[in-house]
Amino acid sequence: MNSSEKRPLARAERIGQVCTVIMVVMAGVGGVLNLAQFTFPLAQELGLPWFIGIVLGVAKVLGVLTFFTRRFPMLREWAYAGLTFELLGAAGRHILADISVLHAVPALFDLSFVLASYFLWHRAPGRVGHSIAVAHSESEPLPA
Repeated sequence: MNSSEKRPLARAERIGQVCTVIMVVMAGVGGVLNLAQFTFPLAQELGLPWFIGIVLGVAKVLGVLTFFTRRFPMLREWAYAGLTFELLGAAGRHILADISVLHAVPALFDLSFVLASYFLWHRAPGRVGHSIAVAHSESEPLPA
């Protein structure tokens, strides 16, 4: 690989790392605040039960922890999926509530970092074989 091919790849990898750090900080802070049962003013307007914060807090903190290890890439995939579902659910709940649709923008903004981090992580060099489907297809054929 010549230097002109390495440069865009290195730039994409750096952008992916920055997106991952931003995503981890946002999810981590949100998870800790959820666990501390911080009362978000908008959550009261949405009428969410008190225990939802604890459930989401545990899920976010566990998801964030997976980004500090490279040993379990499948858990990292699950963390990406969990954060995606959580943010899509938050955006959907805000859109379906009888309040301003603009309240969904922060969740969609956070989702943009999750998606950017995910797609740039899959594009990273040395990443081949970490996906369940790729790893399985390389080792043996799928069972019938």
